[in-house]
Amino acid sequence: MFYRTFQKLATINMPLDTGDFRLMGRRAVQQLLKLHEKDPFVRGQVTWIGFKQTSVLYHRQERIAGETKYPLSKMIKLAVDGITSFSMKPLHFVNLFSIVPLASGVFSLGYLIATSNYSFASIGITVLLFTLGLLMLSIGILGSYLGRVLDQVNNRPRYIVSKTEGFEERNKGIHHFSARQINN
Repeated sequence: MFYRTFQKLATINMPLDTGDFRLMGRRAVQQLLKLHEKDPFVRGQVTWIGFKQTSVLYHRQERIAGETKYPLSKMIKLAVDGITSFSMKPLHFVNLFSIVPLASGVFSLGYLIATSNYSFASIGITVLLFTLGLLMLSIGILGSYLGRVLDQVNNRPRYIVSKTEGFEERNKGIHHFSARQINN
């Protein structure tokens, strides 16, 4: 269920039911090691760096002895880390859902004014809906800014160059000077 949800929310196209065990080339590992995130979602990072991948399908046998050392609480934390590392959509859902109470409050206010049918309860519900909508919208806007900050803090490179050709020959006669060499 997690992988299907992740595919709908995330900005990367991680293969379904991906595991953590993998064989990786040196260049891919070097790029992966450059990512210094506090709670890395390695399955997503491996997809994000963009090197060619292939799957090895196998039939997983049932556990013969013992129980998993990875309880449900850790699985949920891993899922949340994965989704929040590669998606801003949950933040946008808060903005989208704020429209419901906000619009309900506005329509309720319009109804109360049009019908002149005021009561303490109806005014209270109208104010509550409107306030709840404004609060959700404010939280959603703050969340959007925090999402941008998270992108900056993750400091992922914009591009990863997997292969270069011909630069060595092209740069043979070019001299590179540092600022110190030019000023002396």
